[in-house]
Amino acid sequence: MLAAGVMHEINNPLATILACCEALTLRTETWPRATGQGYDEYLKIIDAEVQRCRRIVEGLLDFSRPKGGDKGRRT
Repeated sequence: MLAAGVMHEINNPLATILACCEALTLRTETWPRATGQGYDEYLKIIDAEVQRCRRIVEGLLDFSRPKGGDKGRRT
């Protein structure tokens, strides 16, 4: 349960970072090419790394969930 709670807490800031990255990407599309040069590359890197972190968190959440065959079984 602790691991699942921590993973959910990590997922929240990742979602915020991703939303900000998407908003900045939309904003830079309207900039003149010279002004936005370089920013789009950094935003793509941020997006890719946030997505990578989210996949790691999802994997950890899947790992921390009880398995289907263990329901109702007591030790």
